[in-house]
Amino acid sequence: TTDSAPDNINDIDIINYDEMNFAIKILSKELTKLIKHTFSNMPNKIMVVGLGNVDTTADSIGPNVIKQIEITRHILKYAPSLLPCNTKEISAISPGVLGTTGIETEEIIKSVSEIVKPDLIIVIDALASNNIDRLLKTIQICNTGITPGSGVNNKRKELSEETLGTKVIAIGVPTVIPSKEYNLIMMPKEIDDLADNLEEIISSGINRALMPQR
Repeated sequence: TTDSAPDNINDIDIINYDEMNFAIKILSKELTKLIKHTFSNMPNKIMVVGLGNVDTTADSIGPNVIKQIEITRHILKYAPSLLPCNTKEISAISPGVLGTTGIETEEIIKSVSEIVKPDLIIVIDALASNNIDRLLKTIQICNTGITPGSGVNNKRKELSEETLGTKVIAIGVPTVIPSKEYNLIMMPKEIDDLADNLEEIISSGINRALMPQR
């Protein structure tokens, strides 16, 4: 990117207002670029999915991002005059985890997708990393799907165009690192503040990419 980062944007845990806006701007730009690369044009119907367990801080980024997404599907259906004519249809779900629902995440998303019929599914999830310097300081984006739980040896069904029948863009944030000596998962002690920062960056970046007229 040709954008210039604010001075001293080294630690996202001490991020200030200008740095936050810069990160949101870059995420929005990169997400828009990937969507247009995948579709040529911005799709009309997008479903945003927040993966993870809202009761576990290291796994709660996905569900918490969903709370801040600008949802339009219901407004377009029941009060379309309240929105600009070019507003995209945006819906969102947080399907929980198998341990609390008893239902595979892939099954829930696929079932809802068959009703909503989105052109694109954007999935947000927490990731594991082998590099401690990446924890809650990087955001990864891809259009090849994601396999929830694979980083912590709890591999679930893949979420991709092949399994869901809809194009998928995944946004991931490394939040934990596996211990090489013990059967443990480690996370930064400041994870609450770090997660709050990433949730705001991701939700605002998605909103700006999908609702550019605002």
